[in-house]
Amino acid sequence: MRRLLASRRRRRRIIGLTIVAALAAGATVIGLFYSNTADNPDNSAASGRSRPLYIPRQEKKVPVGPRLPEIKSVAAKFFATAVIRQNVDQSYDLVAPQLREGETRAQWKTGAIPVVPYPAGDLSFTKLSVTYSYASRVGLIIGVFPKANAKTPYEAFSMELTRYKRGAKYRWLVDSWAPAGIGIGNPNGPPRSTGPGVPSGATLGRIWILLPIVFLLSMIVMIPGGLFLRGWRRERNARRRIIGL
Repeated sequence: MRRLLASRRRRRRIIGLTIVAALAAGATVIGLFYSNTADNPDNSAASGRSRPLYIPRQEKKVPVGPRLPEIKSVAAKFFATAVIRQNVDQSYDLVAPQLREGETRAQWKTGAIPVVPYPAGDLSFTKLSVTYSYASRVGLIIGVFPKANAKTPYEAFSMELTRYKRGAKYRWLVDSWAPAGIGIGNPNGPPRSTGPGVPSGATLGRIWILLPIVFLLSMIVMIPGGLFLRGWRRERNARRRIIGL
């Protein structure tokens, strides 16, 4: 180490490398904390002016009100046919084109449909709740409770119904059907749902991700700096002993 630090050129190189490492550490920290503050790429400097920020119009929520009986009726018929796979062909007129995925009525009748099923033999009862309501679409959560000795657990499904116009009339159709939660169901007690809005586990904060990086970068800075400082002090002490300062 003494031989390494004896040369002024090497000492200057070590100082330069230490400064570069410190700047890199600072740039990394700044990049992690301010990585989402970049300008919109559409605001190009070449255009000479920034474009106004486009904010999509918020859809206004409305009470489900008198529409609820019709919505419940469509949801119940869909569940009693498409979901438990009984008289599946009757559900064809209850689903929107998006959910059909291009299947014809004959294909739909076979039961090979893009709808997550629930075993009819394990079903005890269902419960419905409205999660959101707009003028043209309504979201529901359907809680499906199994029988006491059923092998199938309690499940929750999210359903969205959209208001479609057919001729001179409007009709509610099922636009989506997907699992929203699963658990060990008990018809006589509250279900344990893991649906939307329930965190599956604690998430790591940004500071805990940043700490190991800062530690490694600080070691890159501190180790060469410490070695340089120790060598410089030894050289200074040796000179004092020799020339009697």
